[in-house]
Amino acid sequence: MKRSVRQVVSRGSMVLFLLGACASIPEVKVNYRLQEESRALEGQKIYLDFRDTRKDRELLGPGAKEELGMFTGNFSFSVARPGERGFKIGPYDITGMLQEAFRRKLVHLGARVEPAPGPDVTEVRITLQEFKLDLADRRWIASMKLEGGVVQEGKVVSAQTIEGRSERVKILGTKGADEALGELFTDMINRLDVARLIRRAGER
Repeated sequence: MKRSVRQVVSRGSMVLFLLGACASIPEVKVNYRLQEESRALEGQKIYLDFRDTRKDRELLGPGAKEELGMFTGNFSFSVARPGERGFKIGPYDITGMLQEAFRRKLVHLGARVEPAPGPDVTEVRITLQEFKLDLADRRWIASMKLEGGVVQEGKVVSAQTIEGRSERVKILGTKGADEALGELFTDMINRLDVARLIRRAGER
């Protein structure tokens, strides 16, 4: 049976519409660069407890929300070893991305990350307190605040609070946002000195 021209055009228009809709969903990339390899946590068994205590759960500020439109909340996350470009490990939301980045940091420094707390396991709590990506005056602005601490008997006994901010000029697409986020994540995660926190907890 022959299909009418109208049917062919209609189906073709639908395909183009769907392709256009998919293409309009922006992909925001985050490339976390691991610090220089060391054995600072050699022999340590660590349970990583991640908590999100943000009062404002909106990822995007007004300018970024207008620019990114259909952003799903998932980031294209990649990890780079020193001197390498990095490899994509999948889409993550903000909390999943931070958990995975810290897990890889600990392993990179020689620790063994345990799936649950237990005897001879150090509990390290990471608390995300603030996170925002915005666009203002043609500049992408990424900001974050988090706390890392060692927990003993349910209480944080040594802690470090870190705040960071990174800016990049808006060029084409999300490139500036990708660079601002990658720089921020790398700085924040690598600046948290887990080995020092464990030493301080042991001195109590």
